[in-house]
Amino acid sequence: MLRQLQSRDDAVTDGVVREQQWVRIIFPGVTDAQVQFETPKGGLLSRAVTEVLDETPLRMVEQLTYPGWDQHEYLFSSRPRRNIGFGKDALSTDDTADCFETLRDAGVEHTIAMLAAELDARLTDRIGCDVVEVDLTPVGTIPTRTCRLVGTTTNEIAFDQSGTESAFATHIHSLTKQQTPHLARTRVAKTTADTYLVEQQLARFERAQQVLYGDDVAALLEPVDGDLGSVYEPDALTSNYRRLGEMDWQARTLGEGLCRSHGAMVAHNDIGPGTDVETTMRAVTVDEYARLCGRDHDFERLRAVYEQLGVTPTVQLARESLTSVLGLVPNYGGGRWLSGDPVARARPQLTLVTTVSDASGTDREALGRGLSTKFGTSISAEIEAVDVWPRPSSDLLQAAIRGLREYGDTVTIDGAPSEAAFVRTTPDGLSEPVLVGTADTLVAGDLIVAAERGGGNQGVTVVTATEADAQQIFDIYRTPFQTAGDTHLALYPCSTQFWTFGNEVALRSAGETVDWWLTPDGTLTATLDGTELTTGPMTDPPADPGTPLLRVMKEPPHYSVFHPERGLLATAPSVDRLAADLSQHPIPLPVVPSQLSYLNCVTVFVVNNGRLTRVTPDAPVATGDKTWLTAALEWFLNTFTYQAPGAQLSADTVTPQFRQYIAPQTTGRFPSTADVDWSIKTLTDYEDGDKLPQRPEGRLPVLFDRDWRYPHVPGQETLPQCLKSDSTANQLALRLAQAIYT
Repeated sequence: MLRQLQSRDDAVTDGVVREQQWVRIIFPGVTDAQVQFETPKGGLLSRAVTEVLDETPLRMVEQLTYPGWDQHEYLFSSRPRRNIGFGKDALSTDDTADCFETLRDAGVEHTIAMLAAELDARLTDRIGCDVVEVDLTPVGTIPTRTCRLVGTTTNEIAFDQSGTESAFATHIHSLTKQQTPHLARTRVAKTTADTYLVEQQLARFERAQQVLYGDDVAALLEPVDGDLGSVYEPDALTSNYRRLGEMDWQARTLGEGLCRSHGAMVAHNDIGPGTDVETTMRAVTVDEYARLCGRDHDFERLRAVYEQLGVTPTVQLARESLTSVLGLVPNYGGGRWLSGDPVARARPQLTLVTTVSDASGTDREALGRGLSTKFGTSISAEIEAVDVWPRPSSDLLQAAIRGLREYGDTVTIDGAPSEAAFVRTTPDGLSEPVLVGTADTLVAGDLIVAAERGGGNQGVTVVTATEADAQQIFDIYRTPFQTAGDTHLALYPCSTQFWTFGNEVALRSAGETVDWWLTPDGTLTATLDGTELTTGPMTDPPADPGTPLLRVMKEPPHYSVFHPERGLLATAPSVDRLAADLSQHPIPLPVVPSQLSYLNCVTVFVVNNGRLTRVTPDAPVATGDKTWLTAALEWFLNTFTYQAPGAQLSADTVTPQFRQYIAPQTTGRFPSTADVDWSIKTLTDYEDGDKLPQRPEGRLPVLFDRDWRYPHVPGQETLPQCLKSDSTANQLALRLAQAIYT
């Protein structure tokens, strides 16, 4: 029975976003509250959509809506009824035909130009329209609960005879008031029977989905449920999740590392003959979300699964019922999505193509926050603009740029430090350098320098090729020095700072080794094959050791190599010739760490099938020494956790539940103390009159410098941060090193 719609719902089955261009509605009063709409509008949009479908060659209209920066965004796209071109004669009026021609001249795609002209003519003059390009990648690829409107019958469904109020708009309005970011997609197509086929999806992005909270905390963060199955009145309309609930399905966690709100479903009874549980749940979770984002065109698989569930994913509605499933929701002002949490999602990126009409009381310049500009002319141009050495592969750079944009970031080379390929800025405004490469090309000292540039609190992102490379990078951040002896640390060198004296660059022979040691009193020592060259404070440039080292400097028009006592030894006309003839190498400076570990500020991604996958560090091999993580756990237990007044929880009891709170390499940032208190309330049992431990103000204290026996004064610069990498001598050393090792 449910297959009888197949011949009629072809108009809504194509889920792939082929056109980047969409029509954007601009509400009145975005910058002038005196002319704002005060309530959601019901019949205005449904009337415009039905007229477009009735009077133009457009066979289907689809709508994307989500909370934007300054208004609730409404984006519209369409498909023609036939795969042939149509001209302005197909437009409903002369005015719309003229608008169509103007938009075509501005580079707007044929179908979108027709839709924009027709919609603009049918909406009130107070509402404006733009044509924009839409990039949905910032909403992320991680599946989330995606609710679909489904029907228990293929027959026509009629309801909401008043035709003035929109149940869907009211529901969207309530989600925004709860500050719940969401993305909804609705497709409407007309049938030959003067009814309309509707497909509707809604994904909510809850705060609990952004970090790996335990189930106890995630449950407290979940808002009151209100999916599409409870929005509409008729019994013939329900939702995929409501249908599964009616058939005794219960939530379970999907895969290791995903929180409850990421969960799929598992059945306690068979839903039908030949039904595969995993296939079913993938279809109504992962596949639904992919379809919502316009990445999935395999609608037949979804249709077959829903047929097994006894429902149809495309409902047939009477004309008067369209008002309820459409509707405009101004919802002025949106702000950031999920501010303060590790960013996994952000609103889609919009790029203005052209303006169709302006809205009353709306300043275009002020509305510009909702639009973005393109970075470069193409991905290849962006890759070419990256200036870092050693240079990562183009494939790795491309995956890094595209992948970070899927996390909602903007990417730019402006302001990137010398060791970083570029800088990422999250939708919350947090910026950090991005290092790209493999374990063979990334220099250990450069990884530490990137974290040290922010005084030890700088966030750093690293994109690498394999899980093994990622774990080597974590090892460097976990222990930011080569070896630790009883009397000194052996430090890592960097690749961007070199030992110089004025305009002279210090050189070592190719077979010699220069090591840098740091002692607990803050003394930095350089040795050449075990013989001390110089020693001094770690905050000062190393002193000139005198005779053991050769020097090179530029004396126009030549480059001169000389010894402090023996004088001039050789000259070369260029750096390349100098590198070819010279058996001497510039000496890189060491990186003096200010922390015992930098794991609390690094995020590492691995490229997996062209996409970025965030990885966490493997646990270090157990030793008898107290690790940074062990010390942090003890502090946490002593401060926040009590089984009863005066009784402390044991570490083996609390570690599995609370590791996420004191291991920032898992969560990305420390959660607020309010989250911790929720966990205490859930995991502990207090008698009447007992009080929870007093919560300190602000966030959890930083734990990175516990038991660090080497000198660290907050804000004090150490090598190589205290030196200038753009000095003439250092630039010569850098060019020479690159020429030698290339």
